[in-house]
Amino acid sequence: MGNNISSATTSIATAGIDSYVSELGDIEYERSLSSARFMKTIRGRHKEGLVVIKIFIKPEPGLSLANVVKTLQEEKDALSEVPNAFPYQRIIETEKAGYLIRQYFFSSLYDRISTRPFLNCIEKKWITYQILCGVHDAHTRGIYHGDIKTENILVTSWNWVYLADFAGYKPTYLPEDNPADFSFFFDTSSRRTCYIAPERFYKPGSEIDRRKNELEFGEKDGAITPAMDIFSLGCVIAELFLEGTPIFSLAQLFKYRTGEYDPCVDLEKIEDADIRALVKHMIHVDPSQRYTAEQYLQEWRGTAFPQYFYTFLHQYIGSVTDPHNQTRSRTLATNGTNKTVEPQNSNITTSTIVNTDADEKIERIFYEFDKIAFFLGFYSENVQDTEIIVNNSHSDKVGESSRPIEVSSPNATPALTVDLHIPNYDYFALKNKKRKKNADDGALIFLSLICATIRNTAYPSSKLHALDMLLAIGQHLEDEFKLDRLVPYLIALLGDEVGLVRASTVKTLAHLISMVDTITPSNATIFPEYIMPKLRKFATDPEILVRITYAQCIAIFAETALRFLELTQQFKAEDYLNVTDNDAEIEGSYEATYDATLHDLQSIIQEQVTTLLIDTESAVKRALLSNITSLCIFFGRQKANDVLLSHMITYLNDRDWMLRSAFFESIVGVGTFVGGRSLEEYILPLMIQSLSDAEEFVVEKVLNSLTSLAELGLFQKMKLWELIAIVSPLMCHPGIYIRYGTIAFVASAAKLLPTTDVWCIVYPIIRPFLQAEIAEVTELNLLENVKEPIPRPVFDKAVSWAGKFNKSLFWKQAKERKANKSASTTFSGNSSVTNLLSRRNSTLAINAGKISKSEEDEQNLETMRSMGMTYEDEEKIIAMRDYIYKLSVSKMNTRPRLDENLKMESIVLKNLGITPHNVFVMPTNSDGHTIRNPLLPDKTNVVGTPGLYRIKSAKSSNVSLAEQPVSRVSSDSNLQLLKAEEQARLISTSLRETRINSDGKFPSKPVSVPLQSEFASSSTNSRKNMPNPILINAAYMSSQESLVPSLSTPLRERHISLVKKPIESPKALPATSTNTTTVIGTMEIPIPAASKSDVSLNSISGTASPQVEEVPTRKNLGAFVSSTYEGNDRNVKNLLDSLYLEAFPEPMPEFGPKVTKSLVPRPGKAAKGTPVLKTIANWRPEGTLVAHMTEHKLSINQICVAPDHNFFASCSDDGTVKIWDCARFVKNFNSRARVTYNQQGGKIKCITFIDSTHCIAAASDNGSIHIFRVDYSAAVPAPKYGKLQNVKETYLSGEYAVAMEHYDTGTESILLYATSKGSICGLDLRTMQVVWKFENPKSHGVITAMVSDKKHRWLLIGTSRGIFTLWDLRFRIQIRSWVHPTKSRISRLLLHPQIGNQKWWVIVAAGKNEISIWDIEKVECKEVFGVRADEKIGGVSLDMFKAVEPPGPNDILRSAFTAHESSFSADNSIRAVLYPHECSYMITAGSDRKIRFWDNNRIEDSYVIVGSDADEVRPTYNTRPFDGIKVHYELLSSTTSSSQSSTHSNGHNNSNHSNSSTKRPAANNKSYNNGKNQLISYQQLLLKNHLDCITDLAITEIPHPMLISGDRDGVIKVYK
Repeated sequence: MGNNISSATTSIATAGIDSYVSELGDIEYERSLSSARFMKTIRGRHKEGLVVIKIFIKPEPGLSLANVVKTLQEEKDALSEVPNAFPYQRIIETEKAGYLIRQYFFSSLYDRISTRPFLNCIEKKWITYQILCGVHDAHTRGIYHGDIKTENILVTSWNWVYLADFAGYKPTYLPEDNPADFSFFFDTSSRRTCYIAPERFYKPGSEIDRRKNELEFGEKDGAITPAMDIFSLGCVIAELFLEGTPIFSLAQLFKYRTGEYDPCVDLEKIEDADIRALVKHMIHVDPSQRYTAEQYLQEWRGTAFPQYFYTFLHQYIGSVTDPHNQTRSRTLATNGTNKTVEPQNSNITTSTIVNTDADEKIERIFYEFDKIAFFLGFYSENVQDTEIIVNNSHSDKVGESSRPIEVSSPNATPALTVDLHIPNYDYFALKNKKRKKNADDGALIFLSLICATIRNTAYPSSKLHALDMLLAIGQHLEDEFKLDRLVPYLIALLGDEVGLVRASTVKTLAHLISMVDTITPSNATIFPEYIMPKLRKFATDPEILVRITYAQCIAIFAETALRFLELTQQFKAEDYLNVTDNDAEIEGSYEATYDATLHDLQSIIQEQVTTLLIDTESAVKRALLSNITSLCIFFGRQKANDVLLSHMITYLNDRDWMLRSAFFESIVGVGTFVGGRSLEEYILPLMIQSLSDAEEFVVEKVLNSLTSLAELGLFQKMKLWELIAIVSPLMCHPGIYIRYGTIAFVASAAKLLPTTDVWCIVYPIIRPFLQAEIAEVTELNLLENVKEPIPRPVFDKAVSWAGKFNKSLFWKQAKERKANKSASTTFSGNSSVTNLLSRRNSTLAINAGKISKSEEDEQNLETMRSMGMTYEDEEKIIAMRDYIYKLSVSKMNTRPRLDENLKMESIVLKNLGITPHNVFVMPTNSDGHTIRNPLLPDKTNVVGTPGLYRIKSAKSSNVSLAEQPVSRVSSDSNLQLLKAEEQARLISTSLRETRINSDGKFPSKPVSVPLQSEFASSSTNSRKNMPNPILINAAYMSSQESLVPSLSTPLRERHISLVKKPIESPKALPATSTNTTTVIGTMEIPIPAASKSDVSLNSISGTASPQVEEVPTRKNLGAFVSSTYEGNDRNVKNLLDSLYLEAFPEPMPEFGPKVTKSLVPRPGKAAKGTPVLKTIANWRPEGTLVAHMTEHKLSINQICVAPDHNFFASCSDDGTVKIWDCARFVKNFNSRARVTYNQQGGKIKCITFIDSTHCIAAASDNGSIHIFRVDYSAAVPAPKYGKLQNVKETYLSGEYAVAMEHYDTGTESILLYATSKGSICGLDLRTMQVVWKFENPKSHGVITAMVSDKKHRWLLIGTSRGIFTLWDLRFRIQIRSWVHPTKSRISRLLLHPQIGNQKWWVIVAAGKNEISIWDIEKVECKEVFGVRADEKIGGVSLDMFKAVEPPGPNDILRSAFTAHESSFSADNSIRAVLYPHECSYMITAGSDRKIRFWDNNRIEDSYVIVGSDADEVRPTYNTRPFDGIKVHYELLSSTTSSSQSSTHSNGHNNSNHSNSSTKRPAANNKSYNNGKNQLISYQQLLLKNHLDCITDLAITEIPHPMLISGDRDGVIKVYK
């Protein structure tokens, strides 16, 4: 469109530019970007960000730009896959104008050249390489730019380059006699800089001039050639390497064309010879002499451009920058052959990982950093060879190795360890390798990428990973780049809101600047003006971790700041600061003298250190002490004494023993620096005093410090004498570390003393503590000959005795000596020698019998002798009297007083001398027994019961309790408690539950009661369902004594229960119990029952009623909670009750009473007429139809049987839940539902019973979950059903539950449900709040099944794509995922009932008529049940039952992952599975409408219950092992004889066929009757069989075992 428009064309724009922008609708005008006349360029604001809009105002309204729009659209499509090209994103034409719209970039190459930090040589080469790649890719697709210049090259903050604003619509040729056209079209910045190739200018009257005059609007005047773009590219590269100086103006280009101007003079300023040669070749006047972009890339490979640009860097950064764009291989010609450069490691350059977020980019780079380091040459100097191949010995597994590396500062005295958790990054392989000076080029490029990305990260983990990588890269950078490129980003991270990030940044910054050896003049004041002001706030940071880290690093900051100051002095001395004009701006910053600057720096550090020294947290002080010696050097001796030492000595009064220990660990360095006077006058007395510290670990550190100071020669000779005399008694200390520390000090001191002093002074002092004479005072000799230490119990008793003596003469001397310690603390002159020599015999040489002892002393000594103290031990204690007395005083002083604790916000019981005890509070089950925990003590008490008694179950004694309608508590022992504590704590019992408390006052004669014969006949079975009696074991009773009713004692007028409510009646009711030997009775105080329901059990008639366990009232906590507390303190028990109320909330009465299954076996007849008990374990379904119910109108989705098996519920797509009475299938048969719930709406997808109640939770596809109660009451002759009551409800937004399960943990009543969008939630029914939530990966498909173990520790999810996901419900994490080999829908998951707690086996219904059993812990298939059409063809895929790793999300969506699913017909899948508990059979049903019985004990006895056609042959069953998997299959063989098809394997007829074939033909009427009978038989068969897919199965055990099935037609059938 520019070919027919020139500067002479009159603009007809009559409105403001914003009026044209308003035509776009979704873009707002912001500001103009240029003053160009050809196309107006503005910046606009879109809802997704800033955009650039180029507006071409049509010279005539209605002018068509269709051809131009079409060309630009084709150009956009062609450039969409070019990594270094950025085409226009929207091309719009309106009536008035044309619009070109793209994303706005904040920086072009023109801007980047003049922006700090200035580009390095390798960065310029990297940009040049990308531009060449972009031009090559565009030319390969037939797209030519036409206007390459620095303004049209966009650069990101990590130096990724985009070639933008392709100008194919501009004229190719320009008149050389009219510069206005050049300015109109190409000089948009008015800089008069020319990048146009010289051949694009034509002379007047030339062929091009005549052709242009004949063109119509929109026609091109000529094609842009690759050589034209190459010339423009050469000009851009030259300007880049000349720091923004262009090599051509328009006039200079015309002269260059005629040979009057040579740019080589300017090009000689380019330092790199290869780049200089490249530019000269590109700007050749003759277009034919210029190469293509591909040739330039190939010819300058390995010279101007490093090898890793081609083999790794470009592909990798391209994939990180634009992960949606496929990284393409680039074909480069090499000596006439085409060579494809592929990514060397697929783990790095793969584009399947979608990383659009900054956090994801950081994570990707972090886990691939070891490979990046290899390619960038961190491991070897010769890594940049022609071909680079990744060493396969490096593991490709992410996170396989996370080795902490120690990065030590070359300048800091104490090296601070930093753990870099970069996977597989081996620092030790790099430790001894020195890279070349310019070998950090690749590291600098990656540094820009990480620094630019870290600014946009949101997660702290990403920032921590980035800090690790920055420190690893920083080791390979030049010092200038560390300060200019890295430090600013670290300073920015110092303000992060997460304390862990701030702490890691402080540590990273400390290590980074400690590695800097040289600085530039511009960085001379970086510490006082930039770094230290940013660090000042960390001394008072609210996070303890940050203050600890800063305390550890402040010495490194101080040392490095001092070193920078010294380097600055060198600049001043060498007058470097005034060399260039660039540094003139910082000239005045060095006017201050060195001393003044050092004083200012020390003042800043002193302020920070002082704040840390007085921090309230001892951990901060300990961290500061770890590097205190370096701070002493920084401050000098005077300030070290005044500032550091004066604060440090106060730490010895701190109650934190670890702080005192850290003081003595650091005191060696401090003592060495502060000088001998401070050491002797201040430090040494404190060390001697701390030898009697209450914490033995501190004493050991004191001895080690004394040894170190002695070895450094800081003690005078007489000082060593004194110290040996003081510490020598500790050679008999019971602590092994103290003994070893004492011996080490004595041996070290002996080495420093003259031989005469050793044998005349030292040896007499230590001799009493040796077993034998030694020839030399060495550490080994002392260890071998030292006497046995004092036993620890004896030593502890001596310390306790010394701390509480009153009239003791034994400790009097030690007390007096301690009072006069000021006179004997130090020795000077000859008097000290005399005193020492006089005291050297006052150790074990003193006779123990000569020590004065009072009567109290003799008693304590006798006690210690009884503890094992010998006469020699007594002498040792006498020698250690001073030490033991000081130790006892120290321990008394460290224990805070009571009034001090009361002033504190919290009281620490340990400080008051109170030893805490663990008390476990546990609930009891419905039988009144404690719910045992194997980790808890064996004996537990009921809260409120005297500790003398223990709860025991009477299971071992055949005792059964008669049922009583009123709850009772035993009274006698509780009345004794009531008198003692003035409060009754009564133990309640629930319905049919009695707890018998006795005080042992019983007659010895037993009372016998005869048993009724009816009860005895069924006692074995009925007792199993009755609660066991609970006895209180009186430990002091003899075995001959029997229990009889105890007489009631006088009662108080008012009894108070656990929650302090009065008991209504004080009169007791009797309770009786029967046993073959004894009868037990108690007098109890009645407590009104929570419910008046009465349940009767009639064992004769064979009918059963549910045993209803009433919800306990909260005032009877004693019956439902026990604890390990054995005392009788009322306050403690009240506390335990309060804790119980918090830990075990109130039951929810709205759910109704608890129910349990109570079954009475029905007598049946065996083959020979003997009575047998028909139970579910020995029951084999006959397939006899009992009921056929058709009330549901649509598909049955689920069938659930009530916990007591009195009724079952079914839900359907017709929006109803129906309740069916099981009793009606035997008596008073009725096929109608007793109650229907239709208040929910939508399709009811799943239901479940609330644990042990008659409440049902139902989920609809409208997102609702309703919980309603079935009002069931057992009545004679038939049970009654009331109206269904809605109890609770909740609604899900945008999804609905597809599977549900309920369990009660005691503290939470959890409704576990999975939704249609992959969410797995735990809903607490007490609060109706979601307490936890998982998100199953959506790429795994829709959740179709789930199962959890009995203890609800894990949850297994199955999806429509056949993917399993295992979740840990305890820690709420995903454990693993795997794919079913068939990759088909998981229809049903069921916990294997016969596997114990040690194995996790799950039954899986998936595939083609297959059931598989999986060990989910090992992810192994154990058994397979399937159906095969023939023994030779088709059937179970034996070779496929191996777990498959799940593919990535993109692989699932990209590939036909569900292709296998389509191969499994809907008519061949199992939808329902039953495996009853304690049974050895499994029942399955599914799309083939058959219900099969699988006998696990004898697979040959398996059979089809219902579903076989009349003429269908009977299948056979067989088992074959395959690769450790047992495969059971049903075989439908055509060769099977028809005679076998008439009978099931269980002996029941399957058809009405007779053996008439062996008889003669009958008459016509008889044939008619036979045909009629066959028709009736066929009709009965149709009625018995399901006509559509069976969707669910269930078994009810009342009134006898029956099989319930539901199908997709809405039909429910019941079989026996």
